[in-house]
Amino acid sequence: MLWSVTSNPISPRPFEKLHIAEVLYEFDGPKIFTTLGSDSLLRFWYESEEDREDKLIRYLVTPTSPSLIQQLKAGHKTVHDLLKQSWLWVVDMHYDMSPAMAWSLESLDDVPLQFKPEPHATLCPEHMPLLSYRLIGPGLKEGAVPASVIARAVNSPASALKKILEVVTQSVSQGRPEESFRKSYDLPATRFAYNSFEVSFSIPNSDQLDLHTSPIDTYAQSARVLESGLSWLVERSGNEPEISILEALRDLTPPTHGQVESAEIRGQLIKNNQVIRLNRHHRKFISETLARHLTQKHQLVKTSGQIRELDKDNLTFILRGRPNGETELKCAFNDSLYDDVVEHFASEVNISVTGRLRQSKAVLEISDIEAIPDDTV
Repeated sequence: MLWSVTSNPISPRPFEKLHIAEVLYEFDGPKIFTTLGSDSLLRFWYESEEDREDKLIRYLVTPTSPSLIQQLKAGHKTVHDLLKQSWLWVVDMHYDMSPAMAWSLESLDDVPLQFKPEPHATLCPEHMPLLSYRLIGPGLKEGAVPASVIARAVNSPASALKKILEVVTQSVSQGRPEESFRKSYDLPATRFAYNSFEVSFSIPNSDQLDLHTSPIDTYAQSARVLESGLSWLVERSGNEPEISILEALRDLTPPTHGQVESAEIRGQLIKNNQVIRLNRHHRKFISETLARHLTQKHQLVKTSGQIRELDKDNLTFILRGRPNGETELKCAFNDSLYDDVVEHFASEVNISVTGRLRQSKAVLEISDIEAIPDDTV
């Protein structure tokens, strides 16, 4: 018996005498394909369930376009994306492709989970993104995602991957071109989804990179480093990662305050296509671990105050109003923190910063910056 459809039936006539335009996935018959009808409308079909006893196949069907199909075939859209349209039909077809019944649904949410594709399912396995980063929080939906959340979704994975690649390529590549290395972590964003808010990144073209090893090998090593770090963070197993990896993991965790409450990561960099969810407790754990670390040349420092002078060209600012009357402190930051620094400078809020203090130059190279809520000041 096929799953129950609660909406009222509609006429199946629009689905008669269809011509299959293109088979996109086939296994013992077409499973995902497009059709052209007598109305010249291109439709996208996804096999939802089969009833062998009654010899019926239930499909989810939506209108589509050649451009959407191309995006699906290129991996820029998922099967779920193509079905999440304003018009969605459920159509039961006999084995001879003649329609038996049809219904119109309000949304893909009306279909039980086990009878529709997973949100991240691509048409081909090779289309799986290198990394997808999803930020989750109340009110994060299409048309209501703050620019700061979008910036975090784009910048945090790049910052984390940069730190991991610096560790991985240290013994592999010497004298690599700076622009080539930048492209190895400043990945092409191939898909945005309002699933809370999610960004998917693909591997750059190999001709843009000069890593003295194949991108596949480099990212495979990065995946192993990330896997080890996540096992330590999430499962509390294995050895504590080195400081650069700790900082990379912190980049991937959600901030301790604000609208974003958790973050999910998945993709080729994550073992067995798992979805790893990180929350504020993970960030706190990493921050506490980093706070205990001392390196040979740099001491990790956490302090607070207000940004009173900002040099956008040299990516530095002066922190004043520090606790216990401490003197002002010059702080340096990287591109991934630029938007946060500018926002905190403009709003004149109290901030908390963590970084490595370069004693020789009395400069704090910050790795983390957050606004301090008014009620805790």
